[in-house]
This record gives sequence, structure tokens and C-alpha cells, in this order.
Amino acid sequence: MTDFETDILDQTREFQALIRRSRLILSSLVNTLTDLLERAIDGDVRAVKEMPLKAAELETALRRADDIERKYLDWHAKHAGTLAAGALDLDAAREEIARRLARIHATRDAGDPA
Repeated sequence: MTDFETDILDQTREFQALIRRSRLILSSLVNTLTDLLERAIDGDVRAVKEMPLKAAELETALRRADDIERKYLDWHAKHAGTLAAGALDLDAAREEIARRLARIHATRDAGDPA
């Protein structure tokens, strides 16, 4: 794998981690707001007071997730040719693996320890 391909893979992993983290945060905030709403319906005044803060946190998290998505889509569009070219190399990789396995099997069958 070339340094460029390694960089692409690293950047992809970074975006995936950011997206996972954003999803967890959004899910947590939605769950918290749902719980606060249920408590507010039951008459909990403290829950009513906490809701605007959590709603603001949710709005901030949504903006951040939107920003991450936009950056990822821009990055992906910029590197689409590179990513597609990498996908085309799967046939060559498959052939290389088959050649190496054949060599290993031949060596084993010949009884050669190398």
C-alpha cells in the first residue's frame, strides 16, 4: 500500500470515527430530551427547566454533524477517482493472493520447509 493510499485510509477512518461519535451524541441527547419530556408531562418542574439547555445542545450537535457530513462529502468528491481506482485493484489483489497461496501449497506439497 502506498503512502497516499495509507493517508486516504487514515482519513476515511477519522471521518468514520467522527460520524460514529456524532451519532452517539445525537442519540444520547434525543434519549435525554425524551426522558425530560416524559418527566415534564408527569409534572416535574426541574425537567421543564432543563429542556431548553438540552435542546440547545441537540441543536449544536446537529450543526456539528451537518458540518462533518459536508466535510466528508467534499473530501469524498475530491478523492472519488482515487477511491474508485483503489476499488478496481481488487482483481489484482485477488490474483496476487492466489499466486502466493499456490506457492505456499507447492512448497508444502514438495516438503520444503522454506
